[in-house]
Amino acid sequence: MQLRAQNVLFIDDNVHNLNEVKYLLPEILTLDATTELCDQTLDALMEQTKDIRKSRVQEYRILEARLRDSQTSNLPQEEFLRSCNIRVAMVHRMDNLDFAQRIEELINRSNQLNFTKSRVEPGAVSEMVSDILRYDCFSIFVWDNYGYHGLVGFAALEKERQIVHFVFSCRIMHMGVESWTLCELKRLFPQLDISTVPVLPTPVGWIRGESFHDDAVRSKIYTDEFAAKAEPQLRIMANCQSGAIAHFSGLASAAMFDNAPQAFDPANYLDRVFYLRFFLSEEYANQHYPRMLVYGAFVDYANGYWPGITNNQLESIAYPQCVVRFCEFIEQSGRTALVIIPLEEAPDPKIPSRLGVTRQRLAYFNAIWRRIAEAYDSVEILDLNTIATEAEALDVRHYSVPLLKKIADLTKSWYDRKSLGDAVTPQALPGHGQTNLQQLEIERLRRDVAKLKAERDILKAAVYMKDAI
Repeated sequence: MQLRAQNVLFIDDNVHNLNEVKYLLPEILTLDATTELCDQTLDALMEQTKDIRKSRVQEYRILEARLRDSQTSNLPQEEFLRSCNIRVAMVHRMDNLDFAQRIEELINRSNQLNFTKSRVEPGAVSEMVSDILRYDCFSIFVWDNYGYHGLVGFAALEKERQIVHFVFSCRIMHMGVESWTLCELKRLFPQLDISTVPVLPTPVGWIRGESFHDDAVRSKIYTDEFAAKAEPQLRIMANCQSGAIAHFSGLASAAMFDNAPQAFDPANYLDRVFYLRFFLSEEYANQHYPRMLVYGAFVDYANGYWPGITNNQLESIAYPQCVVRFCEFIEQSGRTALVIIPLEEAPDPKIPSRLGVTRQRLAYFNAIWRRIAEAYDSVEILDLNTIATEAEALDVRHYSVPLLKKIADLTKSWYDRKSLGDAVTPQALPGHGQTNLQQLEIERLRRDVAKLKAERDILKAAVYMKDAI
C-alpha cells in the first residue's frame, strides 16, 4: 500500500497498546482516546477536510489493484503502464489557490519523493502562488483506468530558472509522473536549471497530458476534490490576479475567477478570460456573467489586448466606446460591477511602455472610467490611487501580496454591501447568448432623447480629456 509510518495516526484507549506502538514504531503518531486532546485533534482534522470528497481507503484500494495487476500481468512494465491510460493535468498560477492547503500538506508530509527536501509554513503556498512575477507554480493531478489519484505533485519555479519545490506523493511512485512533469517544465521554460533535482527529464510515452482549462477536465477535478459548489454569485475578471482576489477575500466558494491560460494553451485562450474588447462585437455575450462582477480594468490598458487596433483608434474611439457599452450592459441586465483602476504615478521601470502603457494612457483611461461610471449607479470604481503606494505595486498592472489583500478586503466589503442591499436577479442576455451589439444599438435608439444626449456628452468628454492630457 506504500503507507509510511509517519503518515499514520494510531488511536487507542489502552495506554499499554499506545506505549507498545511507540516503542516498536516511534515514527507513528499516537493519541489516547480517553483524553480531551483526542477529541480536539479529530475535530480539527474533520474541519480541515470537510470539503474534500476523496477517501484515503479508496486511494489505497486503487494502489492495491494496480500493484496486483502489474504483478500478475505478462506485459513488460512500460506496456502495462501504457495500458493504464494514465492522464495528467497541470494546474497553473492562481488556480492553485483552491488547493493551497492541500499543497502545503503534500510538501510537509512527503519525504521519499520530496526532491527539493522543502517544507513550508501555513499560508506560504498562497503567497507564493499569488506572487506571479516571481514564481510559476504548478500542481499535478493524475487519474487512470484504476481511478482518480487526485493532487499528487507540486512544482514551484523562481523566475523560470530555479526549482524551489518539486514534490510528489508516493501514490504515483513508479508511474513516471515526476519525469513527465520535469519534461513539461523544461519544455515550457527551456532555461530552467534542473540540475538541483535527482530526476531525469526522460520522455514518458505512456502518459497523456490534459488541459485544466478544458471544461470537462476542470469539472472532473473539482467534482472529485470538493463538495458541490453553489451557483457562483460573483465573477472576478482580473486576468492572472483574479484568483488571489478571490482567495484573500474569502469569496472563493461564491466566485468564479479568470486565469491567463493563453501563455501555455493558445487553443483555450478565450475560455476563462474576459477582455474589454469583447464589447466591440458580440463576443461579450459568449461568456458567463453572474450577478456581481469585479473587473480589473488595468488588464486592458496594454496594446496586446486590442489586436488590429492602432493607438489612435484605441484611445479616441474603441476604449471609451467599450467602457460605455460595458457600463450599459451592467445596468441593463440588472448586474452590478466593481471596476479596479490602476496607479497613475510610478517609477519608469514599473510602467511597461513597451506594451503601450504610458503615464498619459494611465491617467487618460482612468479618467474615462471615473467620468463614465458617474452616469451608472450599478458601476463603482475601486481607485488604487487612493489605497496603494508605489512600493506595493510590482508594476502598475501587477501587485504585491499585501496590495492584493487590500484589494480583496475592499472587494469583500463591496460584495457584502451589494449582497445585503441589492438583491436583484440579473436578466438573462437576450436570445440566450445570441445577442449582439446590433440589438443593443436598436435598444439604444428606442431610449429617450435625454439618455442619448447624455451618452454623446460622455463620449465627447472622454475625447476632450485625452486632448487635455
